[in-house]
Amino acid sequence: MITDAIKYINNRVLQAALGCKFLSKDYKNKIVHVRSLIGKFKKIGNLYKYLGRFNNSYGNTICCD
Repeated sequence: MITDAIKYINNRVLQAALGCKFLSKDYKNKIVHVRSLIGKFKKIGNLYKYLGRFNNSYGNTICCD
């Protein structure tokens, strides 16, 4: 289950962000770091807690087409 969650995040979220032309190189470097970090999680709850730090409490959405 954890591997499916990590694959989903990598394929649907992080890969899309890396392909976004509006994000700076600094943000893309952070995304690469996050990608390597989330691959180390062994429990789905720990991954969920970590991803909570990216919760967008302001309601803003960034969309890169």
